[in-house]
Amino acid sequence: MTKNSGQMLTIENNNSTATVYITGRVNVEYGDILQVTGRVERFRESWEIIVDDEKSIQVLEKWNKNVIPIQVLADNPTKYLGLNIKTTGHIDMIYSDCFYLMDYNSGCSLLVFCNFSNIPFVSQFKGSKVYVTGVFSFDKQTLRYRLESYDSKHGILFPAEE
Repeated sequence: MTKNSGQMLTIENNNSTATVYITGRVNVEYGDILQVTGRVERFRESWEIIVDDEKSIQVLEKWNKNVIPIQVLADNPTKYLGLNIKTTGHIDMIYSDCFYLMDYNSGCSLLVFCNFSNIPFVSQFKGSKVYVTGVFSFDKQTLRYRLESYDSKHGILFPAEE
């Protein structure tokens, strides 16, 4: 929020970033693909886009509609760091607060942390194909990429639930 009851967003595409100042409010989340129409200006050392009408921002694709394969995450993990993502694989090794999501085709796996209280008898789902939504992050202590699926907008979906 800005002092003028507007919103400020940072948009990124590859290595380029720009700040978007919006009069009003828009409903966007990390990982959404947007189209922004506004006035481009240079402020200090960076670019900014001034948008006077929230209708000038269109959500082209919500983050949870696009499935990113584990292999793609493994090939370019920094591109997805800190973003909401949706990926798919098979539930492999299961622990008390996490499990490995395995891509049988590539042999890649991803550690997924979640709240199992929402999934009774989770061990019976070992080997099941699932879709998982969460924030893709990097754990500095273990030097490992992982998916954190704790938020209410995140979770585990079985193909029949889509």
